[in-house]
Amino acid sequence: MTFFFLLWGISAVSAEKKLQPNVQAQVAEIDDQIRELEEVKRGYESRALRHDDQALRLQFNQEWNLEVRRHLELAEENRQKAAVVQGEINRLKEKRKLLLDQYGGEDGFEDL
Repeated sequence: MTFFFLLWGISAVSAEKKLQPNVQAQVAEIDDQIRELEEVKRGYESRALRHDDQALRLQFNQEWNLEVRRHLELAEENRQKAAVVQGEINRLKEKRKLLLDQYGGEDGFEDL
């Protein structure tokens, strides 16, 4: 009977070891997605700043009122897109945290 418990314990440990590379791959994939989305977000934020800057430069000329309004609208659209991307980043970070909590933050995954 002790032999079976010992065999069961060894098989459980080996099954856990097999699962770990899968979790590691999932965490690495999530980290890659987060990095890509952060770059996309920075792009939207930089476009919003560029449109804000252009609107500030044109606001003192009465002939450019429509152009100023257009730049302000574009800036707001880019900020909204950046907020949507940030929501996705937050969702992925939460998913990553749940994976690490569920399977243990071993092998330095917390630092990724």
